[in-house]
Amino acid sequence: MNQIETNEYWKDILEKFSKYEGTISGFCREYDVNIHRLYYQRKKLRKKNESIFHAINLNGRKNKIENSPDVKNNLNPSNEIRIKIGKAKIYISNSDELSLSNALKEIVRSC
Repeated sequence: MNQIETNEYWKDILEKFSKYEGTISGFCREYDVNIHRLYYQRKKLRKKNESIFHAINLNGRKNKIENSPDVKNNLNPSNEIRIKIGKAKIYISNSDELSLSNALKEIVRSC
């Protein structure tokens, strides 16, 4: 079985499992599926469906950084955003929305 057939097979099995009203062991016996393999594929599907990216609005934002010295001079790991791509390292204050917006636009444009 090649990779595409395997993915289609498990997609079909997991769809049947979601509609099944018996026990997991009963389902595995009925469809001749290894119970541990079923758990693994279910976990793999959940991981695949997890959201790892959260969209942010890049349009219409103003720079909200204040001129107060406590905001400007208080750059430490707890209040800055670090972006590392390969050897490139970008550090942006989390209160500087304009710089963050511009950096993300450039990253998206280059991908």
